[in-house]
Amino acid sequence: MTFELLAEKGAPPPQPGTQPPSPASRRLLLRAVLGGLCAAVLMLWYVSIGRIDVDAIADTGLVSVLPVTFFIALALLSVSFFVCVRRRAGTGWHAVHVGLLVLVLHGTVPVVYDVPRFAYVYKHLGVVDLVSRYGTVDRTIDAYNNWPGFFLLNALFREASGLPSSVGYAAWAPVFFNLLWVFLLLAAYRCLVGDGAARWMAVWVFLCGSWVGQDYLAPQALGFALYLAIVALALAYLPARAGPALHRRTGRLGDGLSGLAARLPGADRTPQPPARPPARVWDGRARLVVAVLLILFGAVVASHQLSPLLILAAVVVVVVVARRRPWWLPLVMAAMVVAWFGLVAGDFLLANSGLVGDVGQRPDEAISEGLSDLTTAPGQVRVAIVSRVLSGLVWLLGTVGLVLRLRAGHRDWTVVGLALAPLVFIVAVSYGGEMLFRVYLFSLPWVALLAGVALAALSTRSVAGVTAWGRAVVTPLLLLVLACGLVVAGYGLEKVNRIRADEVAASTWFYDNVPDASLMMLMVGNFPSRLEGNYGRFQTNSLLVEEPRYRNHTFTAADVPRLVRILEAYTRFSMEVRDVPEADAYFVLSSSQADYADLYRLATPEQVDSLEAVLASSPLFEVVYSGPDARIYRLQRVVEP
Repeated sequence: MTFELLAEKGAPPPQPGTQPPSPASRRLLLRAVLGGLCAAVLMLWYVSIGRIDVDAIADTGLVSVLPVTFFIALALLSVSFFVCVRRRAGTGWHAVHVGLLVLVLHGTVPVVYDVPRFAYVYKHLGVVDLVSRYGTVDRTIDAYNNWPGFFLLNALFREASGLPSSVGYAAWAPVFFNLLWVFLLLAAYRCLVGDGAARWMAVWVFLCGSWVGQDYLAPQALGFALYLAIVALALAYLPARAGPALHRRTGRLGDGLSGLAARLPGADRTPQPPARPPARVWDGRARLVVAVLLILFGAVVASHQLSPLLILAAVVVVVVVARRRPWWLPLVMAAMVVAWFGLVAGDFLLANSGLVGDVGQRPDEAISEGLSDLTTAPGQVRVAIVSRVLSGLVWLLGTVGLVLRLRAGHRDWTVVGLALAPLVFIVAVSYGGEMLFRVYLFSLPWVALLAGVALAALSTRSVAGVTAWGRAVVTPLLLLVLACGLVVAGYGLEKVNRIRADEVAASTWFYDNVPDASLMMLMVGNFPSRLEGNYGRFQTNSLLVEEPRYRNHTFTAADVPRLVRILEAYTRFSMEVRDVPEADAYFVLSSSQADYADLYRLATPEQVDSLEAVLASSPLFEVVYSGPDARIYRLQRVVEP
């Protein structure tokens, strides 16, 4: 009976003398099967949590310590989700499966780690603490204080909830943001595709394809959520307009192409439910929606440098391709960006021209060194390959979905436009070599929607050359491959992304105890520095970044004089900038820094140990903090001008 759930609707009738199950009994059986599978997923995930040894994480990241029960849980969830979509179990069951997927993929790390992952998270926590502590921002410190919207919202939430710090909820930010993104995706998808099965499959593809790590407590996570909200609101509530003559002619051309595709052999003529129709009247509600869109966009403009530009490109698509009114909306948004860049952050941008990157660069410059370099640790080479294969699979499924929609007579030019609009930024801005990641993320929702169409077709309709049992194997297998790909690609840097509680304690000690203008010299920047609101009073530098001569260097006592001169030089710079007559210099070593240096071939563990041995044995340094994962050495003489 269970396997009957996977059978074709057109299966042979029951043998004479047998009583077919009633619809009510079928629904009850379906709920029992889905409930049992979901309970098994939860149980296996819970068992897996206790078997993860985070201290054994290798170069391939989290996947290196995940037990087999974790992947069995993902396999069962993939099968259950396929059954749920195939039998159209209802919105509630779809939501349960997607919620479980988010929990298993993104809830594992917060449970097994002591503190939030990502060194950058702690820099964001420091800005939130700065706002909470001083009630304002300091635009002379860094970019965060020139785009403070996200941090102001966090400070408001922290004070309203009475939390002493943001560390507690920061760890669960990926779960929160992914669930928020799912809600907004479904709202946008409803305006573009009428098939509910395709929409839910698209959500699965998006969650598994979003491996670029932009869902942590960061302005870009909020910016992406507001991007989805702006597109969804614009498509749902802005009134449609009649296009000019040229637009009507291209529309008729599109109708002709779709009609031709519909007459091709094998074209899918299965009736599909319509997408949500756009509004038609420019009234008070439309004006209110425009006001809300501008408020949401203003929040993004005040929070992040790049996200407003990507949102602006999407709004142009909505206005031009989807024919939404008012036509002047992109112009007002562009003026808001120019105003903020010029009036608020202008001085900072002039002093830091490399913040956004070069305009008119070569496309290959938009690819970060970490993505393009396959000469790092062997495990990282495998992770990079998986990330590329995963991205390629998503785009391949999206292409198949687009072909299926064309063959069915649909014109999804808005979806195509939204997917392609971010690509222009590959040749426009480098953004520190990370532009390709941003472009991929902002294209992903719409490519995933088309991929969802392909998977839904494979799940719910007849496909030439594929039997019912073939679909029952291939579709869950594809869902599982996508989920496992996210585990590898999205959590492949956990050897360096994992921050230890003792490192957080060491950083807290530094900001609570050292004199103003003191230097925190790190080996590399992978450390929870700047986590308190007074971080602007101190100087932070990284030895292997600022002084490349020490990369892959074995330290001896002969290096001490030069190290002292380096520390004193950076400390004097800090004193001059902050107008302080004297300060101290500190050298911080920690486990996450050593892991980073090893992973990126900057220093072997033995070379890191040689540096610590030199500091520990020199009479010029003393240990002022010592823990299992972090040590702080102070230069035993006050630095003066």
